[in-house]
Amino acid sequence: AESFGTGATGFGLLIAAWGSGSVLGSAAGRWMTVRTEPLWVVVGAAAIAVTAIGVGVAPWFWMVLVSLLVMGTADGLTIVGENGIMQRRTPDAVRSRTMAAFEAMLSLGLFVAYLLAIPLLRAVEPQRIYLIGGVAAAAAAIVLIPILALRREDVELPEAEPEVPVSAAWESR
Repeated sequence: AESFGTGATGFGLLIAAWGSGSVLGSAAGRWMTVRTEPLWVVVGAAAIAVTAIGVGVAPWFWMVLVSLLVMGTADGLTIVGENGIMQRRTPDAVRSRTMAAFEAMLSLGLFVAYLLAIPLLRAVEPQRIYLIGGVAAAAAAIVLIPILALRREDVELPEAEPEVPVSAAWESR
């Protein structure tokens, strides 16, 4: 917002764009199936990379808002997909510890990002930080590609949850 001279109103629009996208992506997650979750995690990570780079190079504020809306949508989709995969593929006995470890890693990553932001913001203007984040997200999308193997027909899936939207599986519980 500061880079574009939009002040507090611009900052509010940035947060609203990303937050609205996050809600849309999370809501759209209801149509995921057991087999499409891995695809949406990878596609979502790739979309986050592209949109972060888009924010980093956008010459107009409205482009930043559109990029953040799409980024939030992609993030919401990946969160739904990640949670579905973990819940379905982690044994009951260790599921809570697995999810706690996952959340701890996310928090640790955020902590490191905040520490790195201090020197980076001194060296690079805020909008350009998104370029760095976009490159990191692209690397994450590449690292995630092997989870697409979870979509294969020969991967054993729980019998109780056939190809139904994730939301339907939750509603039936």
